Amino acid sequence: MELCFYGAIEENDKNNIYVFGSHQYALYYWTRALREKKISPKSQLIHIDYHPDILTPVIDIDTTVSPEDIRQLIENGKIHHDSFIKPAISMGIIDNVTFCCYPAPHQSVGDFKNYISPINLVDELNKYLNDEANNTEDKLFSNISYDSIILDIDLDFFFEPKGLDDVLRPKSKKDIKKEVHAINRLFSYATITTIATSPEMYRQEFRDKVESVFSDCFAVPIDFSKPMPVKPL
Repeated sequence: MELCFYGAIEENDKNNIYVFGSHQYALYYWTRALREKKISPKSQLIHIDYHPDILTPVIDIDTTVSPEDIRQLIENGKIHHDSFIKPAISMGIIDNVTFCCYPAPHQSVGDFKNYISPINLVDELNKYLNDEANNTEDKLFSNISYDSIILDIDLDFFFEPKGLDDVLRPKSKKDIKKEVHAINRLFSYATITTIATSPEMYRQEFRDKVESVFSDCFAVPIDFSKPMPVKPL
């Protein structure tokens, strides 16, 4: 089977927003942001995704690799769409992860805190900011003081199993809007934001719906129409 990777769609340096197809390209942009000193080492990651993406890469990755080395590893099939977070931790880019996802039994997220929706995260954040609860020992809130917060979004978060075939289909427009508005609250704290469209995983008509609602509601308009370069192996 021929494997393809889908790269850059939009690079908004003004707002530090980077949009691409295959999710493993997030590691390339994080590495580049660290090299360019847009983020500090040991950042807080907020990972909003249907999947945890916390698998171990098929190879050991040198902690001193350059952004272009990372790109090459991606395009050589060495870093997959579900194995780019652990390298970011070992490379010192990320120190702590908050997962907004649907953890699967084979993708345990270990000791990390889990939320099924960014709305939950915003609610807890508001409690902390309003001093309604003593959260000083909580992993997430103790990291609000981090120099850098990376907001990472996979648009498949806005899908859910539906029907007897259990196929992933988009959530309702109302639910997507509600969650994107919550993400906008988190975006206000982000140092950089990476957004993956995961085009290899879902039908075009479903992606079109999610991309349209997300673009209309997200804090900064996103143009998903740019053709994505394909790199065959």
